[in-house]
Amino acid sequence: MTESVAELNRHEKLRAILAERKATLLAELRKSMEEQRTENSSMSFELAQDDGDKSVEDHERHVQASVQSIKSEELDIIDLALEKLAAGTYGICQECGCEIPLKRLEIQPCAAYCINCQEDIDQLNKRDRLGVQDNQSRLDTTYDYLPDE
Repeated sequence: MTESVAELNRHEKLRAILAERKATLLAELRKSMEEQRTENSSMSFELAQDDGDKSVEDHERHVQASVQSIKSEELDIIDLALEKLAAGTYGICQECGCEIPLKRLEIQPCAAYCINCQEDIDQLNKRDRLGVQDNQSRLDTTYDYLPDE
């Protein structure tokens, strides 16, 4: 009976973590979209701008759109995590099958791996990137000794 209470407690904590992150993201997106609407309406009343001002505004709009896109993607991931939670698979490492510690999920609610497995994956990715760079540098210098034709 104690294990099921502990599991239920963990389940509710996980749900709370995901719900809090989702609420935060939704609030940030709403605020960002409202700011964008306000900026768009005020832009129509502004006097002529030079190319530099227009460029800065275009860049700011692009950055804002990118941030909104990232937050929307995270919302999709959280919705998927909530589905996994309902199925009983959220908070379980996809590599080793162990429970991902609550502390990790509080910091990174969408974590799919425990810390040890994530570190292993990061090391493999780093080695792969370095291996590609290493091979590329070898290709670049392999024929340095040949004379020009």
